[in-house]
Amino acid sequence: MEKEIDLDYFRSLLESRKDEIERNLSAISSDIEELQGLEVNDEGDFASISSSRYTDTMLATHQLNELKEIEHALQKVAKSSDLFGICEMCQDDIAKERLVAKPFAIYCKSCRELVEQRGKDKKTK
Repeated sequence: MEKEIDLDYFRSLLESRKDEIERNLSAISSDIEELQGLEVNDEGDFASISSSRYTDTMLATHQLNELKEIEHALQKVAKSSDLFGICEMCQDDIAKERLVAKPFAIYCKSCRELVEQRGKDKKTK
């Protein structure tokens, strides 16, 4: 099956999302710095600040992981059109619809489901 992927379109999608994440990370960093500077007057304030800091940290972690995946995809786009859109597990083409929804996808739908199932199996053991 010959894939027809507009690399410029996907490069643009990836770069746009990368810029958005970098702005988000900057805002999260500012929020965390602001929280650190707040005066804690009681346990309620401490709980609220701790909860906000935890939420910000989790968001930042998720965004950093996505940023790494985007940078990986951008490297594949830059190296060769033969690399982008290929499943890193089975080496088949990743469906164009999947790439439009998640342009930094590294697995086709079948392999992604397999990876997710293996992850669930490890958690239940």
